[in-house]
Amino acid sequence: MAPFNRRVKNVLLKQSLLPSERVEEAFTEADAEGVAMTKILVEKNLLDERTLLGAIALDLGVPPIDLDKVSIDASVLEVIPQETAEVHCVLPVSRIGNILTLAVADSSDVIKLDNLRIVTGCDIRAVLSTEGTIKKGIQKAYNRSTQEMEQLIDEIGKEDVEVSEEKVTSDEDFDVPVTGEVGDKAPAVLLVKYLIQKAIDEGASDIHIEPMDKHVRVRYRRDGVLREAKTFQRQMLGSVVSRIKVMASLDIAERRKPQDGKFRVKVAGRLIDFRVSVLPLIHGEKIVLRILDTSKLALRLDTLGFEPKALTDFATAIRAPYGMILVTGPTGSGKSTTLYSGLQDVMTGSENITTVEDPVEYQL
Repeated sequence: MAPFNRRVKNVLLKQSLLPSERVEEAFTEADAEGVAMTKILVEKNLLDERTLLGAIALDLGVPPIDLDKVSIDASVLEVIPQETAEVHCVLPVSRIGNILTLAVADSSDVIKLDNLRIVTGCDIRAVLSTEGTIKKGIQKAYNRSTQEMEQLIDEIGKEDVEVSEEKVTSDEDFDVPVTGEVGDKAPAVLLVKYLIQKAIDEGASDIHIEPMDKHVRVRYRRDGVLREAKTFQRQMLGSVVSRIKVMASLDIAERRKPQDGKFRVKVAGRLIDFRVSVLPLIHGEKIVLRILDTSKLALRLDTLGFEPKALTDFATAIRAPYGMILVTGPTGSGKSTTLYSGLQDVMTGSENITTVEDPVEYQL
């Protein structure tokens, strides 16, 4: 903040906008409090914001912005979570292509702007405002949909949700980071738990979280067919995606490349594994969770619904000393269940069986 404040001080003295003693007092106070000098000048009514920003912007070559006259789309707010905006005192204003316009109080902080470029994956275009105005803008912009969010959380809170992350010590097994900095009652945490619990209760094989133009759609796959289960506002998408990425040990800063991961949770006392696929789309990142519930895995061939002749043929084929069995079908049709059941059927303890799987879905 010090380089920026010195720049402001020099601008005020050069343009004779204030008596030199007033400028020195404001500079000293800002330096002592570790805040932008512009904040002190506006709060003490030493200069009006428009005049101050105009003078600084002219000197820095950074355009000023009147946040009171700007309408910010909810989709832009997804790029930077509210917590990040508050910590860095920045407000995303608009996004055109890969260029993100940010209102900043200190445009000289190159390190901060570069970090935000890495986190967002966007090129940053800075516009100038004051610290106080940006903080008010953050509260106004991010809290526009607070009532809708509270209604969603109230609805979730009425459900009997019992989902907890399971820490597994084996390096070969799933390893889920404990909640950590995200509180158990945070909206994104509650929503993810709710979606997982409902999917398990409904016997779904997959959860699709899909960003649309105006909202986010959640669909569950049952019996190979996707059915819409819930929608929520786009403002929560970033937090939900970040939450799932943390659970799956993925890179939360990477938003331009597909990612795959895994995690394990305990639902109603039983362990359930999840495969995670993240795919960037035009409206945000889509997430697909594949549910691998071993407790519901029927590993007996005679329970899979084979016709008698087909069952006999398959049982004979899996016991052949060599050859290939090709199992095909759409998602959720039972391919993995059929193959794992075949493995279970031939495992007597007297043979040596090695499987090649990508990924390994179940552990027998």
